[in-house]
Amino acid sequence: MIICKSCGTANEDETYFCEKCGKLLETSASSPSTQAAASSHAPVPTPPNAANSYCSKCGAKAAVGASFCAGCGERLASPNTVPTQAVMPQTAAPVTAMPTTSAPSQKICEFNVTPFAMNINLMVGAIGPLRAGKLEIFTDKVNFTPGKMNLVDAKQTILMSDIASVELCTVMMLQTGVKITKRGGESFTYIAGTGGKREQIADAIRRQL
Repeated sequence: MIICKSCGTANEDETYFCEKCGKLLETSASSPSTQAAASSHAPVPTPPNAANSYCSKCGAKAAVGASFCAGCGERLASPNTVPTQAVMPQTAAPVTAMPTTSAPSQKICEFNVTPFAMNINLMVGAIGPLRAGKLEIFTDKVNFTPGKMNLVDAKQTILMSDIASVELCTVMMLQTGVKITKRGGESFTYIAGTGGKREQIADAIRRQL
């Protein structure tokens, strides 16, 4: 290695000029043969597509990080750097939306009731096994299931999303009940007796709307 007396940079043995400051190295200057060798470096064409890799004056290959040519002392256009590899942009993987599922239907409570229909109730009575049934309230619907002796009424299902209103009512001035009205205008009345049962039915349905 040859140490530059001007800036102290270590240079390869075969160099004539400091790669850092461009000064003629003293060891090269003290030997006539090395001075002749340094002056004999005739300029050669710069290899194609070799910007910042070869000296534009003598054609010598420039070391990485050098500011001056080691062959002729010419200042390089810019400090030679290691070419960097282009980094391709990364694209995020497509996100698949998970299907949304509705909450399962859950039973809230149930009550013994009697459906009311004016023409039938006048014949068989408003209360009794011939009209009795079970009203079940779920999170998403209201179901009426007739009892075993009820041959008059059919099973009914009212979706919570179809209910427009729930009201307390009085049937034939004697029986109290709950009237459920759908958005289309159709209504269902269930006689619930006494003891606050109709209030419980109404509140249970309203909480799910």
